[in-house]
Amino acid sequence: MIVSAIKPLRGICTALFVSAFFNTSAFADPIDYVALGDSYASGVGELGLSYNQSCPQTDKGYPTLLAGELGAAGLEINFGFQACGGARTLVSGAFDTGIGVPSVYEGQLQALSADTDLVTLTIGGNDVGFIWLVLDCLISYGQSACANELNTSQGKIANDLPAMLDTLFSAISESAPNAAVIVTGYARPFKANGSYWCWNANLLSRTNQKGLNSVVDNLNYRIATAAYAKGFQFVDPSPYFSGHDICSSSSYLSHTRNYWPQIGNIAHPTADGYEFGYMPGIRALLGL
Repeated sequence: MIVSAIKPLRGICTALFVSAFFNTSAFADPIDYVALGDSYASGVGELGLSYNQSCPQTDKGYPTLLAGELGAAGLEINFGFQACGGARTLVSGAFDTGIGVPSVYEGQLQALSADTDLVTLTIGGNDVGFIWLVLDCLISYGQSACANELNTSQGKIANDLPAMLDTLFSAISESAPNAAVIVTGYARPFKANGSYWCWNANLLSRTNQKGLNSVVDNLNYRIATAAYAKGFQFVDPSPYFSGHDICSSSSYLSHTRNYWPQIGNIAHPTADGYEFGYMPGIRALLGL
């Protein structure tokens, strides 16, 4: 099978992902792949899964799927799965509570080295109040509380997140100078104009549905901008979630009707969300 080069990309701009293709025989050494990030990378969205609370992760996320597909392509993979649910960019403590999960900067970068060939990363949501958006917009019935939280998140995206991402991405470049880096964004949760009577989101107003979409769009824009500035590649999963939003009967995102009381999973990709929402863009980038 023909796959895009990772080993031969050592020291070459990652923009060559799309045009550089090599037969698997070109890889003399194992591919060192490290997956970093938060719950969107660690795969905690599927219903009924159990995981270590100190570092929530499962085998349903896109990193495990990608490692499996690279292996199926005939490559030998050394897979370092570092992503943890609740992780933030720089400051440790799940979400913004100050307890529990180490940040990517403080707790995950030790897995990187000059021998690392491929890095994937999803990060930023917990830094801008993702958990409070879920609680105030998708679980409670407070439309005004949701609107206030949306404004707070937009402010953090505009004012705080860019510097955090720049610091983290610089550290990744320094820790894994020869790696090709793929940064993924977050999935837009609702249709462009929202949906009437969306029971899967506790009847959240269409105005607030569009507000959540705007938060995700702006978050992805900031992440993509920071990624490209470091020579990383960015994958936006939102187009692949079209028709499978939270209000859809075939949603790729967990929601309140099916996932209560697993509230930590709500608005995260399901197994189908990772397979059909995240993986297509990653496959296209790597030529799988």
